[in-house]
Amino acid sequence: ASPGNGLAIITFTAPVSNGGSAITSYTASCVTGALPAVTGTAASSPVTVMGLTNGSLYNCTVTATNIQGTGLPSASASVTPRNVPIALTSNTLLATYGSSVVLLSSVTGNGQTGTVAFSVNTSTGLVPLTGCAAVPLVAGFASCVAPGSFQNQNPRTYVAAYSGDASNAAANISFDQRVLVGNASLSVSANPLPPVVTGSTATLTALVKMSSPVGTVTFFDNAVPITGCAQLPLGILPNAVDSAVATCTVTVPSTASGTKTYVATYFYPAGHASGRVFEQTNLDLRVVATGPVDYTDMWWAGATENGWGVSISQHGPIQFNVIFAYDALGKPLWYVMPGGSFNAAGTVFTGPLFQPTSSPFSAYNKASFKIGASVGTASITYSSNSAATLAYTINGVSATKSIQRQVFAPTATGPNLFVNDIWWATSAEDGWGMNIAQQGRTLFPVWYTYNAGGTTTFFSGQGGSWNGTVWTGTLYATTSSAWLGVPYVAASFASTVVGTMTLDFSDASNATFTYTNNGVTQTKHIERQPF
Repeated sequence: ASPGNGLAIITFTAPVSNGGSAITSYTASCVTGALPAVTGTAASSPVTVMGLTNGSLYNCTVTATNIQGTGLPSASASVTPRNVPIALTSNTLLATYGSSVVLLSSVTGNGQTGTVAFSVNTSTGLVPLTGCAAVPLVAGFASCVAPGSFQNQNPRTYVAAYSGDASNAAANISFDQRVLVGNASLSVSANPLPPVVTGSTATLTALVKMSSPVGTVTFFDNAVPITGCAQLPLGILPNAVDSAVATCTVTVPSTASGTKTYVATYFYPAGHASGRVFEQTNLDLRVVATGPVDYTDMWWAGATENGWGVSISQHGPIQFNVIFAYDALGKPLWYVMPGGSFNAAGTVFTGPLFQPTSSPFSAYNKASFKIGASVGTASITYSSNSAATLAYTINGVSATKSIQRQVFAPTATGPNLFVNDIWWATSAEDGWGMNIAQQGRTLFPVWYTYNAGGTTTFFSGQGGSWNGTVWTGTLYATTSSAWLGVPYVAASFASTVVGTMTLDFSDASNATFTYTNNGVTQTKHIERQPF
């Protein structure tokens, strides 16, 4: 519990078990003496409890609620609110090595209108956190995502500084984030994207993040080591000092429940300084009896129509597709197909198209997101694993295009982390997202967002290089000829560098997206989008 002026910010670790139903909210209750409890509610850690009395000692607990009801309270934490103008905490009591944390600062006073600057203390002094140099207050609070690359020492000190305003003086405060430095962080993912078809092969990748990772990984199926996947040595990711992987290829069996559970166990070297012997995690792999070929990739119409394309992300029998192209003036736009269905043969996927509107990326507000009515339909007929026909009707205009997988990188050997999928900033910023196509160690991200007018636009990240689990590339904006209802002229295609982008993956399903786009710098937490 972190004290503020008339408030407490309660940080907690979510329950390991939710009883079979997703947790919908958390409630923190703070009690002093015989007075009634004062409460606050949030969807995740931390919870802010307002209306407390400065100088009084409170004992605070947290409960979790789902559709079944409310669980037992947590252990208590004591806090004494005090008259300080600024408070700082994070969303976790103990950060996992290499994982991002969300910093939360509260500022109290009289009509506060200033901004909060977040910094991290490093060996070279205070360094501003990218995208968090001047975070505006919303109802007295400001937040910032601290990338996982900073969670590599214990403690890690962060600083929040309030700029001050006409009625309130400037103020600053530091916060020591505790980090599990000695322990390994273990996660496991599957490629291709689940659900996978019974009888097909899948590659399981265990990612170990820790200082100087050494040791072995064993993959288990029903408590039995998988043949060829026992005591696998870790392979350090290219240019990494704290990230390593081990992979195992399995033939996926059928399962009555639709879920096949594999277990990955990382074994520390004997006598490791952490005192631990192993870390273990499960992968609940969704399985289907039958299904189409996986067409996940970047698709285009070839060099003769360079500049537009289709990003295809497939989870078993469902695709999430986006057409990125250009309007009548040659400005970038996109149409999204967030669902649909395959034919019985698994060769034709058909679904409705939408062109949503929302607020601009520089000041995104999910309240502005409107999916709108369908603007048409599209069908993709696959003649092979690498060739297809796109047929669409958009705003009454129909056309057919031949498309193919876009080959932009060679196959890579050696340690790798697979991150290809549709990613989003969760329901907190519903409406925009990013498709990450991956071939070998090369990424081709396309960021689907909104321009100053609130209409669809896109940017792409190209080139790029890895530093372990951190990918950095150049951010481009493009223009070209009109696409809908007229012949496409590839010679009109032009790209302009507008900034840079960085994707810092804490594991294969969570990342910190930091960008500078025409002078606007921001940081967002993104995750694989379930569908």
